Amino acid sequence: MTVISPDRGAASRDPGGTRRLAKVSDGPGIAELGALWHTGAAPTRHFTGLMRTWLEVEGEPRVTLMASVGQQPVGMISMLEYRGMPQPDGSQSRWGYLDHLFVRANKRGQGVGTALIEETIKIADRRHYERMLVSPTASALSLF
Repeated sequence: MTVISPDRGAASRDPGGTRRLAKVSDGPGIAELGALWHTGAAPTRHFTGLMRTWLEVEGEPRVTLMASVGQQPVGMISMLEYRGMPQPDGSQSRWGYLDHLFVRANKRGQGVGTALIEETIKIADRRHYERMLVSPTASALSLF
């Protein structure tokens, strides 16, 4: 699997697939995963456009990783960066909020979700976040 993050280039290879920073051009793949997650169906053209715009607008404060096998997107995770109010001494806290973790049903239990979480934690460590927050569903609780 090739791991590409916004803070460093390719890190490792594994024949199981790819994890990488999602770009605006990945809007259709992210929309496909989001639609499967929320409706169990293919995305509409409108939803795909909304997802593309979301990826573009969120920009730097949000990191979205997408896992794929071949050309098929199989999982995603997103982390939003929160920056606290600056303190008189110049310090400013930063932390990450993990959300939008989704893995296709036929790829669950194969390490995709864990790999996405681990890569997101590495990004948070490199960015020196003080903490990470997550609000998992009951079915995702075991991943954390």
